[in-house]
Amino acid sequence: MSEFARIGDAPRPATSQGMEERLRHVITTEMAQDPGSTVRGLDRVGIRVTVEGADIAGLHINATGLEVVADAGDGDAQAISTDVTADVEDMAQVKAREPGLLRRATFTAAPMLFPGRTPVEVQAEAVDVPFEWLELDDGGLAIGMPEHVSRGQRRAMTLRLHVAFSPDDVLAAVMTEIRGELTDVNGMRLDRESLTFTRKGPRRIRIRLSVRLRWKFLRATCRARTELHIDNRFVARLSGTRVTSSNLLLAVVLRGLRGKINRELSKPLDLQAEIGELLALRTLRIDADTASVGVALEAGLA
Repeated sequence: MSEFARIGDAPRPATSQGMEERLRHVITTEMAQDPGSTVRGLDRVGIRVTVEGADIAGLHINATGLEVVADAGDGDAQAISTDVTADVEDMAQVKAREPGLLRRATFTAAPMLFPGRTPVEVQAEAVDVPFEWLELDDGGLAIGMPEHVSRGQRRAMTLRLHVAFSPDDVLAAVMTEIRGELTDVNGMRLDRESLTFTRKGPRRIRIRLSVRLRWKFLRATCRARTELHIDNRFVARLSGTRVTSSNLLLAVVLRGLRGKINRELSKPLDLQAEIGELLALRTLRIDADTASVGVALEAGLA
């Protein structure tokens, strides 16, 4: 079974302006039909398209300022449907196919805001992506991946992604959530929090977290340290996790839990499996310092 993304009615747009209008409709309308994750600012996304025959020579999307929020209860937030793609055999039959090539596409968000208004810089580029225009028997038009892709096309197709964020911004958002959960615990306060990332290699970083806990007579600084390592098969693991406290009683409790904590956190995460069978990771790199953490990867067709 193959999947496709509907983009209105057949025939395919013959002009750059027509294609731009189709994509804008998908972003602002089709992606806001069903409850789910929500965003604010879909109508302000910038789109530029260059169409040359059946090929898309250039597609450039600027989503700077787009904000992912928890619900659609206020402002101009819109729910993003996860059903933009549909299964061909379940929804419609393909009446006609026409091959196309997406020569270059870019996506920029400088930044995009995630829950807690956490800014994340996103840069993505796709080069030489083969696709098919699909005319459906219900009159619809869709874009889908070809059922067969040549070896040369697989080598040429490249996806690059770079994501960067500030540890301070992430920590501030997390602590806001935690403090919200602690509102029912009378008198408990958390402050003096800090989060640092230190690069130890191309795919290894050390993470340190510190926070002060104050509750009734208890005063304690809690510290956690762990290392994230991604191996040559793109499997991520946390190792060497230690959680300590300046309070003697709390330190003893945490020491007794050290083995359980390490077992829980050391479970491997297969990043290749997470991105699915369509793409194959080629390279991955992590950069980290006190001000920023960046993850860069490159992938191709599997």
